[in-house]
Amino acid sequence: MSRDPPRQPPPRLTPPLRALLDLHLDAAREIGLDPIVTYTKRTFAEQQALFAQGRSPLADVNALRATAGLPPITAKANQKVVSWTQKSKHLPGPDGLAEAYDLALRQPSGISWDPHQDGNHNFEPDWNELAKVAEGLSLPTGERLQAGLRFGDACHFQLKRPKTT
Repeated sequence: MSRDPPRQPPPRLTPPLRALLDLHLDAAREIGLDPIVTYTKRTFAEQQALFAQGRSPLADVNALRATAGLPPITAKANQKVVSWTQKSKHLPGPDGLAEAYDLALRQPSGISWDPHQDGNHNFEPDWNELAKVAEGLSLPTGERLQAGLRFGDACHFQLKRPKTT
């Protein structure tokens, strides 16, 4: 159920995304969810360590995590891919701010990333509800961004960039 504890406050986001995050959190709380921000801006070393998880041997992953200042993980945790790109929007842009954030849901039993959990007891998985709220704000979810890959990233939300011609 519980992974690494929340690490960062949200202000490391671009102003447009920070405003959307506040709306996302408020709307989620209105429907009985209790989301918390677990990640905003990441260093390149953190992104490398997270990208290696589930793809590289445990010793290599934990060496990268140590370099990034992250705690070691277990062999079981290293069976799960947790990032689909090395060019994450969690990495700081030219302004030093990120264009992505990750959430977790607070439950009586602890922090949860369970995709089937229905903590507000309305017969719909909480992550589906959180995704619908985000999509109403034009925030793509990680689950939708990397459809077709062998893992989901429902806890990831990022700023949608307008297409340029």
